Amino acid sequence: MLVGVGAAFDINSGRTRQAPRWMREHGLEWFFRLLQEPRRLWRRYLLGGPQFLFYVGLELLGLKKFDSQESLRTAHEQERCPDTHEVTNDSGNRE
Repeated sequence: MLVGVGAAFDINSGRTRQAPRWMREHGLEWFFRLLQEPRRLWRRYLLGGPQFLFYVGLELLGLKKFDSQESLRTAHEQERCPDTHEVTNDSGNRE
């Protein structure tokens, strides 16, 4: 199971400032974080966000079907063999 916490640990530890209330209330905390750490976050917000929305649009229009189970399997396999592009089966044997 994965739980996305964003910058919660950094904010609670005092390492990073939280966005002003008005920005949080208007859904702009991502923009505040981008201004705070542009070198680290620019790709995520400026490239990843539009790409995600494009893929959502393709699926909503029925032009492409993304299989979430296949994506999870692929991610799990890469996690088990990150440096080799080999795939292991459930018993840990390489295929």
